[in-house]
Amino acid sequence: MHQSQFKDFNVSASRYGPMKEVLGQGIFTTEGHAWKLNRGLLRPYFSKGHVLSIDKVEHHVDNLIAQIPKDASPVNFQKLAFDFTMDVITEFLFGRSVNTLSSTDPALQKFADTLDSAEDLMGQRARCGFFYPLVKTRSLKKKAKVIHEFVDSCIQDAATALAENNLAKNHDSKRDTTENATDNFPTQREDVVSDLLTRTSDFKQIRDNLMALIIAGRDTSAASMSMFFYEVSRQPAIWDKLQQEVISNFGTENRPDVSEARRLKYLRQVYDETLRMYPPLAWNPRVAVDDICLPTGGGPTGDEPLLVRKGTLVAFSAWALHRDKETFGPDAETFVPERWDKLSGLDWSHFIPFGGGPRRCIGQEFALNVATFTIVRLLQKFSGVKNVDPTPFQEDLGITLASEHGVHLAFTSREDRK
Repeated sequence: MHQSQFKDFNVSASRYGPMKEVLGQGIFTTEGHAWKLNRGLLRPYFSKGHVLSIDKVEHHVDNLIAQIPKDASPVNFQKLAFDFTMDVITEFLFGRSVNTLSSTDPALQKFADTLDSAEDLMGQRARCGFFYPLVKTRSLKKKAKVIHEFVDSCIQDAATALAENNLAKNHDSKRDTTENATDNFPTQREDVVSDLLTRTSDFKQIRDNLMALIIAGRDTSAASMSMFFYEVSRQPAIWDKLQQEVISNFGTENRPDVSEARRLKYLRQVYDETLRMYPPLAWNPRVAVDDICLPTGGGPTGDEPLLVRKGTLVAFSAWALHRDKETFGPDAETFVPERWDKLSGLDWSHFIPFGGGPRRCIGQEFALNVATFTIVRLLQKFSGVKNVDPTPFQEDLGITLASEHGVHLAFTSREDRK
């Protein structure tokens, strides 16, 4: 479904209806030629070669650290993580952050809160399959109006600034033709929306794809960071080993770049184990476009071919796949980062936290970079973390996987240990 029979299954049939009010016809909800155009438009911003501005991320990391109590008081880290990644992705996309971690502006907070509730509704509707119209369509439309008004205002502000910039550039070039006046007016803008405006004049296409990028860039990072600390806070030996690796490489103050952080072997193993146990895209539906035959799934034992009729809704679960004992061992239900010593060459079809094949989550590299850098900085700033919520994990399935009860932790400031 991801790769060899990719064209036999339709994504938009299971996504567009439940999510069209908010996501429109962006990369998440389209197929065929429209999907290829959208992906081609967005791929440059999320490629491995695209350099994430660490200066901008660091500012928001500082805001995140400031919100964590220094006296070991409990805090819902999951809530902070989602606010933090919302701040990062909006600055990356719009050139200005909503600053939900520090802002007192009710309009900005309303946008963030409305997006959260809209995602929950879209997840509920998607899980209802063909019965999605029965689930709160009117409520979702109201939320979409609030969200779109904010995003449209960001696009319009960027368009106005771009027009003024071009006017000034033309004025300067006429006034002085002996100098290269364009040096002060680069065509490659730092924020995504301004750059998109130089590549297409279709405001709706820009908005629909920005909505997809907000979700791809925010939710995957926030969910994985939250569950990383959920597990680490319950296993002090893992925390101590992470501390040793980070401090021996960077100390407590030296800021690593993303490539340096990504090279930390044990941190990557803990992060991969987090993605294995709690994949952000825990389930994914598809609809068969024709009568097709899957290689297994039929017969008394499930080892024979299986006929899937045209129009059948088929869902696959990364949650279940990642707990396959044949692949991950008899302790597949247990959080063991060291298992990745033996899994470094694992075929991607067994490990799909961000999906796989041509429709793999476009925000994967962005999520990995933001989460890894932020985790390193938190390990530098705090000497300990403790779980303060005995409630067993219960999944919250929106578009991505999170904890229903939050992730309640108590951090120990490194300064308090001196």
